[in-house]
Parts: sequence; C-alpha cells; structure tokens
Amino acid sequence: MYEKVQDTAHRLFKEHRDFWLKRRTARGSLAEFKGDMEVISNDKKFIHYFETKDLQGIGKVNLLEMFLVNEICKELKPKLIVEIGIMTGVSTLIMSKIAEHYDGKMVAFDGKLHRGVSSKLKIVGLENRTTLIEAWTPWIGQSLGEWEIDLLHIDGDHSRIGVIADFHFFNRYLKKDGIVLFHDNDLLAVRNAVAILEESFGLEFIGKASRMRAYKKLDERDEVYLQVNHKEKMKRGF
Repeated sequence: MYEKVQDTAHRLFKEHRDFWLKRRTARGSLAEFKGDMEVISNDKKFIHYFETKDLQGIGKVNLLEMFLVNEICKELKPKLIVEIGIMTGVSTLIMSKIAEHYDGKMVAFDGKLHRGVSSKLKIVGLENRTTLIEAWTPWIGQSLGEWEIDLLHIDGDHSRIGVIADFHFFNRYLKKDGIVLFHDNDLLAVRNAVAILEESFGLEFIGKASRMRAYKKLDERDEVYLQVNHKEKMKRGF
C-alpha cells in the first residue's frame, strides 16, 4: 500500500529542487507544486498567506517531508491527525489543511503554545478544523475517550525518554494500520528512541524523507508497555 510513497516524494522534490534552492525561505514556493500537493496548492487563500506571511518556518518541517506526508495521506485518507509539538505552527497548518481535504480533524499538543498559532489558523480558515491543547505528555489532564488516530506526528520533546513517552501515551489511541511519523531523526536521542520502539512494537517502516521517518502500526490497539531492563537502561542512557 505504501511501497512507493518514499520514492514518489523524493522524485517530486527533485523535480522542484532548483526552484527550492533558489528560494531558501520557500517564499511563494507552495504555489509551484500544483498537482503534486493539490491539497495545499488549490487553496488560493492558504497559498497567499504562506507566500506573504509565514514560510520562514518551513525549515522546521521541510517540503520534502511534506511531500512524504502528502503521499501517505493519499492512501490513508486520515480522519484524525494528532501532532505532538507545535512550535510556530507550520506543520500544524499544513497537516490541518490535509485533514480538511479528507473531511477530518487535527489536534495538536504542546507544553507551551507559541503565540500566534491560533491566529494563523483563523487567517487560513482552519480554526474550526483544529484543536490546540497546551499540555505535556503524559499530563494531558483530559480523557481522550475513544479516539481513533489515523496519523500521529511526534515532534515534541526530543530526548530518548520524551519520544518514548509520547509514543507510549498515544499508542493506545493509534489505530491498527495507522501511521506514526517521527521527526528530527538527525538527533541521536531521537534515533535511539525510534530504534527501541521499532524493536519493541509492531511498527513497519514505510519510508523516510530528510529528518522524518514513517511507520505503519501492525498491532491492535492494546495497551502495551515497554519494559527495559537495568542493563539496557544503562546502555541506552535513560
């Protein structure tokens, strides 16, 4: 199902690489991806906002990574996207737009909400599509009930234990065959955490782009707890 998402994302990005390199801030570049990222490029209001206001943050989650997410979502058609780690809200806005395309919802968590993210959502007409929650995992402080997450983006606390804690908390809500994205795999702590989770849970690697790695969840939605023995703790540096 996802065999070609990585190759397609890289091919599309290479086709636009010259344009991208000429505009390091990516200002105006989303409009050039007509047909490739049609979810985004068909919305003139959304494009205008990014062209004129906010693409300085695109480096946080870059366009190659967004191509990968876009290709995955063509297959997944997510109804609920959850993001951990909002920062300035660039990936939040783009994933919210993707959620809107599939008539879904977006929920984003951060321990400290960056000023202006809610205003950005309102400017592009996504304020009713997206819920922002100021809370750290696992101290969410509210019941998530019978959530069924289709796409989970982990980009919050980039320590080993932080990544593991984020996955642990939300794993029980991630549907079987749902997708989890781990961002900032250029960081050693994140790579170690992802390696532990990949070894310990039913996660199938489906693709990578720049600093993002994507996995499909193979297990049912049981609550599974990772146990790390003392020697392993010492080796991993918990």
